[in-house]
Amino acid sequence: GGRIQVWDAKTNEEEHFLAHGMYVFSVSFSPDSTRLASGSDDATVRIWDLATGKVLQMLKGHADTVRCVAWSMDGQTLASGGDDQLVKLWDVATGEVVQTFRGHTEMVTSLLFHPNGTELISGSEDGTVEVWRITDGQHVFTMRGHCGAVSSVSINPQGTRIVSGSADGTMRVWDATRSPESQFLQGHTGVTTDVEFSPDGTLLASASFDATVRVWDARTGTMVHSLEGHHGMTTSVSFSPDSTRLASGSDDAT
Repeated sequence: GGRIQVWDAKTNEEEHFLAHGMYVFSVSFSPDSTRLASGSDDATVRIWDLATGKVLQMLKGHADTVRCVAWSMDGQTLASGGDDQLVKLWDVATGEVVQTFRGHTEMVTSLLFHPNGTELISGSEDGTVEVWRITDGQHVFTMRGHCGAVSSVSINPQGTRIVSGSADGTMRVWDATRSPESQFLQGHTGVTTDVEFSPDGTLLASASFDATVRVWDARTGTMVHSLEGHHGMTTSVSFSPDSTRLASGSDDAT
């Protein structure tokens, strides 16, 4: 079955061991750090109390694997996307679905809330990035241009630019004000697995099957660094809150 381990980052001790019935594909802390959401192969989303390790809500509504989960900034709403090609919005207090967004034609791989709090952004294996309006469930905009699945999406703190990484090995930076034009970033020689804006919005980081991590100037799209050291594909990247450090994960077990 799927397992979630929650660690104390200061003591390196395990705080909780949480279990789904099957593989866990995504976890996300609530903004106040009191709860954890998880999406699983068992088609459920679970919300956990981090003080007790108990399940607060088991959200059922997807017909297949849940690939991604994301919290709204106020912690009152949770979004989930899955293999059933749907994006769902949940009321965390009641556990009820408040919106279901339909439009993707393949599994939903990544989700994030726009900083404006009124829109949700999703990436899919169908190669598109979609923008949805939370208040009424309406589709706002489609971003097309990738020749492969979209694996990851991120947005800058100002909410003006969206970056997507794809199985086609490229990244595209989109104008979040609905312009169909995108900036094309190419340099990886394998699938781009993860992308992230730095918290200060000046840099982009990307991970790839080519075992490198690349850092880009977010304004110009110029590659600043190609970081080599992993011996297997890199799967995830994350900036520190002050934008001075970058962590990466890989299938080389480091």
